[in-house]
Amino acid sequence: MMAERHPAIIVFTCNFGWGYQGDRESLALAVANWLPVTCCGAIEAEQILEAFRSGADGILILACPRGECHYHEGDFQIYKRVQLLKQLLAAHRIDPERLAIEFGRDPSGEAISARVAGFARRLGQLDAPLAPGGDA
Repeated sequence: MMAERHPAIIVFTCNFGWGYQGDRESLALAVANWLPVTCCGAIEAEQILEAFRSGADGILILACPRGECHYHEGDFQIYKRVQLLKQLLAAHRIDPERLAIEFGRDPSGEAISARVAGFARRLGQLDAPLAPGGDA
């Protein structure tokens, strides 16, 4: 019997919306490949594409609630960027559902693991996992 494969997921979280009141060390241990950022709007397209090229099966961005960005438009910027990147992924025959963005707030960070688990389940329903060095 083959062991269940866990998808490699990169998780970006907004410092002002997710986990800012929680124990960051414990959160980092609980969520592999967790990358808190000052603002999700600052995540560049190249960072996302490089993560796929480096073997990520999926990328989950947990951004602050729509219209409540600490930097005023970061939520709008990352939303637009994700929509464009999904089109680019599809053009390269990569399922655009491998890139997800969720808007919300979880100061304690307690919901981050559940969000990642839900995303992992969705990834598991997609076609075969990406091969390292994919054509993203």
